[in-house]
Amino acid sequence: MKIILDCNEFMDTAGIVRGDIKVKALGLTPCCVTGTFCREHKDQILEYCAENPDFHVISFHYNGYFNRFVEQSTCYGLGQGDSNPSLTYLYPLEVHELRSKRHKVK
Repeated sequence: MKIILDCNEFMDTAGIVRGDIKVKALGLTPCCVTGTFCREHKDQILEYCAENPDFHVISFHYNGYFNRFVEQSTCYGLGQGDSNPSLTYLYPLEVHELRSKRHKVK
């Protein structure tokens, strides 16, 4: 696992496609103005990435961001940068502890 400690550095390295206008221009329908896809729409982004190898899935999970598809993530984004699947951004421990309590994750 290649952990990046800065969220913005992760986003820049993974090349996240930000904003619904940019994502819609690719022919996709994100569920949020940030250009992300809800769990229920994961098939749309998985199919797109399979057909367009210059893109990859970024998973937004309860404990961080992962540069690959992670089942049951909160939502998913589209990346067009470094597709290394080991690229990871983990929330700082304090944030993780707060989120874990809120989601009752053990």
